[in-house]
Amino acid sequence: MKAMFLALCVMFSGFSQAALIKFEADKANYQVGDTVSIAVVLSSFSRPVAAALVDFGYTNSFLQFLSAEAGNGFDDGLGSYFDVDSSIDGIFKFSDFADLFADETILAANQGSSFVLATIKFRALDAGFAELVFDTSTLFISDFFDEEFAMESDNLEFNIAAAQVPAPATALLLLAGLACLYRRQQQK
Repeated sequence: MKAMFLALCVMFSGFSQAALIKFEADKANYQVGDTVSIAVVLSSFSRPVAAALVDFGYTNSFLQFLSAEAGNGFDDGLGSYFDVDSSIDGIFKFSDFADLFADETILAANQGSSFVLATIKFRALDAGFAELVFDTSTLFISDFFDEEFAMESDNLEFNIAAAQVPAPATALLLLAGLACLYRRQQQK
C-alpha cells in the first residue's frame, strides 16, 4: 500500500506547475503627485499561459487609480480579451485571456520565461507607506488545457515622500523679501 501511494505521488509530482506573480515599480522612490507605474509580471511557468484573473488591494489613502494597459503576452495577432474593474476603491481586478484560436507557439515566444500581464498607473496622493497585495484566494492563472498553475506571489511596499519645495526658489523668495524690507527702510 505504501509503495502504491509513493508511486502515485511520484507520478503526479511531474504534473505540478508553479509560477510567480509579482509587482515591479518603475522607480524606487516617489513623491506626492508623482505617477506610480506598476507592472504585474508573471514568471517561472513551464508552459504557455492562456488566461489570468488577478485581484489585488492597494492603499487607497495613498494611491489613486489612473489607468491600466494589457501586456502583449496573450496577443498572437488576434488580440486578447483584457477587462478591468476598478469600481471599488482600494481593490483592483483584471483579467486577460488569449483568443480561443490563438497560436500557442506565438504566445510562447511572446511570453518567454516571463512577461508583463498588465501595467497599472496610480497617482501618489499623500506621503506615507503604500502597499499592493495580491488576493491569492481569487488568483487564477491557467494554460490552454485549463490546468491551473500553482502560484506564488510577491507583494510590493514602497514609501511616498512629501513633495519638497525647491531650495533655490525658496532662497529667491527670501532674498526678494529682504530686498523689499531694505528698500522700505531706506524710504523712511
